[in-house]
Amino acid sequence: EEDALSNKRYKLMHTSVLREYLAAEMFVPDLPFQLSVERLFDDFVFMSFFAGNDFLPHMPTLEIREGALDLLLTLYRGLLPAMGGPLCSGSEANLERVEMLMRAVAEHEDAIFEKRRHFEESSRREALRKCRAASHAARARRRAAASTLQAGAGTKGEGEDSEPCPGGSTLGQVAFGACDDAPIPLEPGEVAMVADVAVEEGALSEQAPDRGMAAEEELKMRLAENMEEKSQALYENCKDEVMLGQDGWKERYYSSKLSWSGDELCESKNQMVYKYVEGLCWVLKYYLEGCPSWGWYYPYHYAPFASDFEGCSKFEIQFEMGQPFQPLSQLMAVLPAASSQALPAPYAALMTDPGSPIAHFYPKDFELDLNGKRFAWQAVALLPFIDADQLLEAIARIEGALGVDEAQRNTQHSERLFISSSHALAPSLHVLCSEAQSSSEREGAPGMRAIDPLLSSNMNGSMMAISKDQRPLEAAEGVEERPQMASSRALCVFYADPAFRVVPPDLLLGTILPKPLLTEKDIPKRRTLWHEEPYSRKKARRGKRGKDQHLKSNEGANDEEDTDAGCLSCWLGAMNVVADKGREGEREMDAHKLGCVVS
Repeated sequence: EEDALSNKRYKLMHTSVLREYLAAEMFVPDLPFQLSVERLFDDFVFMSFFAGNDFLPHMPTLEIREGALDLLLTLYRGLLPAMGGPLCSGSEANLERVEMLMRAVAEHEDAIFEKRRHFEESSRREALRKCRAASHAARARRRAAASTLQAGAGTKGEGEDSEPCPGGSTLGQVAFGACDDAPIPLEPGEVAMVADVAVEEGALSEQAPDRGMAAEEELKMRLAENMEEKSQALYENCKDEVMLGQDGWKERYYSSKLSWSGDELCESKNQMVYKYVEGLCWVLKYYLEGCPSWGWYYPYHYAPFASDFEGCSKFEIQFEMGQPFQPLSQLMAVLPAASSQALPAPYAALMTDPGSPIAHFYPKDFELDLNGKRFAWQAVALLPFIDADQLLEAIARIEGALGVDEAQRNTQHSERLFISSSHALAPSLHVLCSEAQSSSEREGAPGMRAIDPLLSSNMNGSMMAISKDQRPLEAAEGVEERPQMASSRALCVFYADPAFRVVPPDLLLGTILPKPLLTEKDIPKRRTLWHEEPYSRKKARRGKRGKDQHLKSNEGANDEEDTDAGCLSCWLGAMNVVADKGREGEREMDAHKLGCVVS
């Protein structure tokens, strides 16, 4: 195990170097407005949402393996001067600029889908050719192995232990495929059975133990080949009903994937785009401020096309905060029925009992849509979306069946702060707990008290004493009893975060970054866009991108082959100022860059 671990290849990423590469990749000369490099980073993160994340499916137009990020960055650099500013300002997305970007992406949709169709058709033909060649080679190997084994077992009489199969061959020959008319065991569970059969009829005799090893290896090879054949069959039999890149692809997409057609198509499509844009805004706020709505989710398995975003700048996006689910309700919303053992029995029954009012949320069998992919793990799982109201209504009927400990687990608890008795905050905690104990009988326990940041190494927030009935149990149910500690020097109180405020996504004042390492020689030449490369299956498979070619700008973009190298040097060099002076230095960097543009 140690040798295997030592042979693994790890790649180390320095965040500071990544910042430099991103800054160089997103550099745009002659900008008519001032723009912090931090805003470029925010926009890069935002644009990555379109290629998919934990909360949204990726757009059909944009596939990471097809250079989606290259396309987005190319278009972004070309559009930035005309946009008048970044896509994001803090946690707010500028939908007018988002629409401009999507309009530019839409101009490439037909070319992307045409290239993808050409690639997939060629890939299917190549995969089928390889599969057939492998099948012929495997059949030849099995016949050769069967002949050798049969010769070794030829001393047996015809009627001793050998059981004939169709065509007069023995089970040993069936195991190795020598009998063309006989079924070949293919399932993993049948491997041991086949080996036993071979032993019984003498194919793996004591006189030739090496043949037993050969048989085992042959069986393993055949099993691996069969798994590949099944995967290939799934891929080959997946009928492409959408045919992206051919006339009418958009209508076929929405009809095939979502059963939308006719008069409902336009309205349903607009609603999907609204929900997707709402999701983009939700994710941005979630990353920068925290959850803006506990009840939000994207209610589709698929995403719209870039060309469908026309008019999205008119959307008004608002969120209602709502309330989070209780812990067990949250598990009911995310776990499959196969994991029901992790829940209390009454909750598990709601998943597994066929008579449950919400049993339809937890199907045992469901459809997988490969959606252009090859392997099942890449497919879209067409599971039903859970209706929150139905879920909570069903749970409300069985909540009373929870035990005391289970009911306590199923509540929202306050965070607890543990402090050593030798900490500078300890005296104030002793005072707080003493006041709570003396006042509880008269007027109730005191409320939250602000933490003194001078005593807590600049930690802010509030704390409150824990009453006896709020203290955790000594040992939770199902946990092995452990000896109680004779004494503890830890103090515990409830903790609450400071009052919410929006923190700008900037480097903190005084941040000291490592010295920049990149020079112009380290910046790779920009690659040709995937769909603009001359088609070659070999190049596509190896991921070659035409390293000696520059990207050609798209409509509204500057010709990036004429980028002012001196200006890029100033951009990289000015990052030294940021490294030395933090956020204040960043403002100097922007002014320095503008000075280069003016000069």
